[in-house]
Amino acid sequence: MKFLNHFSPKNFDIYQKLALISLSLLLITLIVISNFHEIGGYGVETDFYGGYAPNVEKLLNGEPYHDEDHGPGYLFLLIIFYFIFGDIFIAGKFLTIVTSVLFAFFSFATIKNLFDSKLAFYTTILLMLVIFPYSILASTDMVFAFLIALSTYLLFRNGKLTNSNIIWGGLIAGYAVMTRLNAVILPAAVIFSIIFINPEGWSLKQKLKASAILCAAVLVAASPWFVMNFIYHGKPFIFEAHQTIGASFLGGGSSADATFAWGAEKEIIASKYDSLLSLILGNFTTFVKFFLKNIIQYFKWLLMRLVQFPGYLLVVPGLVLLLSRANKIQLSYYIIPIFGFLIYCIVSFIPRFYIYIIVFFLLPIIYFIFADFFSALDKKSAFRYKIISRAMLVIILLFSAQSSFSEMKKYITTEPLHLLKIAPLLINESQPQDKIIARKPHLGYFSKLETIIIPNVDTVEQLLEYANEKQARFLFYGIIEQQASAGLKLLQHPESLPEEFELLYSQKNPEVYLYRIKLLE
Repeated sequence: MKFLNHFSPKNFDIYQKLALISLSLLLITLIVISNFHEIGGYGVETDFYGGYAPNVEKLLNGEPYHDEDHGPGYLFLLIIFYFIFGDIFIAGKFLTIVTSVLFAFFSFATIKNLFDSKLAFYTTILLMLVIFPYSILASTDMVFAFLIALSTYLLFRNGKLTNSNIIWGGLIAGYAVMTRLNAVILPAAVIFSIIFINPEGWSLKQKLKASAILCAAVLVAASPWFVMNFIYHGKPFIFEAHQTIGASFLGGGSSADATFAWGAEKEIIASKYDSLLSLILGNFTTFVKFFLKNIIQYFKWLLMRLVQFPGYLLVVPGLVLLLSRANKIQLSYYIIPIFGFLIYCIVSFIPRFYIYIIVFFLLPIIYFIFADFFSALDKKSAFRYKIISRAMLVIILLFSAQSSFSEMKKYITTEPLHLLKIAPLLINESQPQDKIIARKPHLGYFSKLETIIIPNVDTVEQLLEYANEKQARFLFYGIIEQQASAGLKLLQHPESLPEEFELLYSQKNPEVYLYRIKLLE
């Protein structure tokens, strides 16, 4: 009951009440806007149609589930929302909406416990603006961010680390591991803090005990993943993250753009290396250079892409000021983003990967604005600084709002709604066992066909050979395919193609072509 008392409105101060009102408005706004997000775009929601939605069907049918990078944590939650809404995409949207609001809520609660409610409120307002564009997308980003925020709140509940907090926080961290493997940074950061910062003044025996409790809680919560792996694959641990890491530093470079073929690159890595250790040892110098180069570069990109101008100008001075005044428990809290940031320096930079630690970079902005280091000035000078700092806050919020609303508009207006017209045609023309060649899995999912990634070849003859090899009877060629396979521009001229390509559908805005391919007997 004491835990629930923390969330009783009668105990709230003005900033807690304002935060609750703001979060409620965010929830209502996201629900309304989500109606205009109909099928998902070609960005992060590619993973939804290419992996998560089909895997939900597999789990519900009792079929083997396997994802080399992620456990079933997201799928379990998605299934619950699927039972509620009866539509997999709507379920994905509302799972994101709910967890986005909860992410902001528990971020507020943690900062309030460790600092104060005023800093927590303004940081949360800025956080809500930053995450706004991501808060209706059917993806794991906000779900994962919520789990990390909830685990962090439980770990630092009441402003201190206790064995009880460690158990509850560890259980949620374990579930987060079952959602994204990089959640291991959270228990690792806490163990580092327990041993080296020692905020509670524990003896060595107490440190080891607390660390063991945390590890046990994480393993218990993540155990369903290990059990499923053992049932379906005969071994509890199946981690193939080395494929993504290798594709990043050997193939994709520092930034993964829209045309980078993760699947193709990962296949190459998988054929050469069977573990992370063999990958790193075989390319040690390249790996170290990639990692070290990315520390500065990714930090700059993170500030520019997520925090954005002009807020990012205050992050470093705010961090210096905050950490110079921090107590041991606050320092322990800030070990989390260090671990969380560094682990992503070994893969290509994708801004949304950093959402789960973005609050740690927003708090210093607010901390700097409301700092009291000018309180010793005369009243007139202190008042002037107060006016200037509040004006800075308003400007930062306005810039962030403008950027977020523009990004949200882009997500909504760039959806490939034309696929809704093409899918029924494709269903009528195809058989259940048929395959379709495309760059993205959306049309294949809507049409209940397996999607084969379009190859990077130079001629339609090579494409035809590939189609025969994969036994793919259909080909979709749209804007994304044109970007990924520039050598196949002849597909934009159906009249000039070999007779094996039969045009089933085409349109000009946007320019798309659907072909049936006559395969060799």
